[in-house]
Amino acid sequence: MELEGKRFSLKGYFAYGTHEDVAERIESLGGKVENDDVFIDFGGLYAFKYDYLIIGSKSRDGKQPWNPTEAKSRYEEIFRENGKDIPILFEYEVDALSGRAVMTPERLERRRQDAENARIHHDAVNELRETAYKVVEDGVITIDEAVEIKRAISRDYVLRNDPVFHPIYLQVCKLTKKSTLDADAEKQLIDNLHRIIDPTWCTDGEIFEEIKDKTFCLTGDFDYGSRKKVRERLVSLGGEEKSGVSRTLDYLIVGTKGSEDYAYGNYGSKAKKAMELQEQGCAIKIVPEREFGPLRS
Repeated sequence: MELEGKRFSLKGYFAYGTHEDVAERIESLGGKVENDDVFIDFGGLYAFKYDYLIIGSKSRDGKQPWNPTEAKSRYEEIFRENGKDIPILFEYEVDALSGRAVMTPERLERRRQDAENARIHHDAVNELRETAYKVVEDGVITIDEAVEIKRAISRDYVLRNDPVFHPIYLQVCKLTKKSTLDADAEKQLIDNLHRIIDPTWCTDGEIFEEIKDKTFCLTGDFDYGSRKKVRERLVSLGGEEKSGVSRTLDYLIVGTKGSEDYAYGNYGSKAKKAMELQEQGCAIKIVPEREFGPLRS
């Protein structure tokens, strides 16, 4: 496609290189890269300053894989909600970014390695998830299951070095050295497996009522209504909203739609950050909408 005179926005992680590399390539051919969307709070609308959206095709370095197909679907929905008809292109559909002529040998090797790492990560997560579901369903973990969990995590450096999964890895390493499982250690491990399947899971079914003078952050879609409606409700009760997750946050409140997604192990970046801070001893509570009193019908 012809790039000259057209405006582009970039989302995700690109096999071609960094966002700066991609922007430099596009602008060298007469195109212009806009920084981002502009959110207009009145009515919850977006203003879009570009003609095309380009989605990267590589996995995220050292973290959760980037899913281009899911990202495209998400932006198609946003565009529809805002009455926009903006074409969405995958990176490989843009000739200037996909041809071998613009790829150095180093970038081609990096693309191949990224694809291999993403495959290993995908297989390891599936193996871990299958065993975790089996364990939490019957509430018992056998030595063989501990070995399966250890194998799944050890085969993937992303999981092995992940702040959430690493403690589980250490636990199963200890368990596999014993002929019997310590009851307390077994319970702790099962609780941790519950949490990687669903970060909003808790053992006591506590209902959280207090929001006055507490900080909160929202993620997911809510049965209660739009995020604006949820925000107004909680602020009216004395809560203070934060845009992101930090050590000083009291509650990360997860909408019903987010909780359903987490049941498949696909928790988002806010929940992941909160889980990492919990592992570091922070008192952040990850609370599902169904267990947050002010939002219960």
